[in-house]
Amino acid sequence: VSLVSVQKEYDNYRSTMPWLSIPFANLWKMDLKDKLAKKFGVVSIPTLIVLDGHSGEIVTRNGKGQYTNYFTGEYELQSSCVVS
Repeated sequence: VSLVSVQKEYDNYRSTMPWLSIPFANLWKMDLKDKLAKKFGVVSIPTLIVLDGHSGEIVTRNGKGQYTNYFTGEYELQSSCVVS
């Protein structure tokens, strides 16, 4: 989820990221940006919270500091989630 409020900035930022994201229009139309930021306690950017794709549980709140480890296979999983 991006907190960026300008479509062009979102597109530029998103093009450099290897993970899935919610389409920009849906962030605003469905008020997802604020709901998810509140749910996960996001108060500053950049913040990357990694969720287990099966359970929705938080894998790490430090995704920004650890995301390179996900792609090299060096991250020790805290749960049975699959990181891909």
